[in-house]
Amino acid sequence: MLSPKLILYGILIMKDNQFKDRTYKDWNKFIKNEIPSSLDIFPILYENIKHGDKIVDIGCGYGKTCFQLAFANYGPILGFDINISAIQYANEYLKKLSENIKSNLRFEVHDALCTQLNTDTFDVGIMQAFLTTLTTPEDRQKAMNEARRIIKRGGSLYLAVFIQTWHSEKYFVRYLKGIEETGEEGSFYVRNKETGQVEYQAHHYTEKEIILLLKNAGFSCSYFNYENFVSRSGNLVNGAVIWAN
Repeated sequence: MLSPKLILYGILIMKDNQFKDRTYKDWNKFIKNEIPSSLDIFPILYENIKHGDKIVDIGCGYGKTCFQLAFANYGPILGFDINISAIQYANEYLKKLSENIKSNLRFEVHDALCTQLNTDTFDVGIMQAFLTTLTTPEDRQKAMNEARRIIKRGGSLYLAVFIQTWHSEKYFVRYLKGIEETGEEGSFYVRNKETGQVEYQAHHYTEKEIILLLKNAGFSCSYFNYENFVSRSGNLVNGAVIWAN
């Protein structure tokens, strides 16, 4: 067990780190459908979206969530991601589907911090585990502000967010090491199991943290429920499913 002195030391490191080591663009290294994607859609999304809603999946990866919604006849849907390879993969798969699906779904390359999409365009936005990829508080707020801009006033945002899991010994150790490495509580490096090389930086949130991001962007949380998530490596971790307006 780590000592209280080490815990305090780790927390104090937060003051000096400038978050300069990693970036959300590290996720570009994942090719095609190799982007980690361990979550499925939670019922609250299906309970609130309507057929005909204009939907945007922010950080869609290779399109897993978009395809699930399109197969259920929702849309029109735009999925976007900064990862060019993932979007190419999604578009190649889309070409193989029926004309009805192709007419209701498209994929584009955009940076979630500055999309160049039109203001007040979408009825529903989706952030399915996307926020864990953003490595700085500034980038997280930019992404949330951009979501607020492109979602219509009166529209909604669905989020599935990884939440800090300090009761797990594995994550307890990982978070403390992450404070030292990244300078921020809840952030940590994910390493390749075979090589030990850092693949990307992840972030797990507190409830306060995610609610402040939403409120600062102009969203109001109307539904918040804790869930059990499974990470890409099969670990059980706290999660939250959120509906905001």
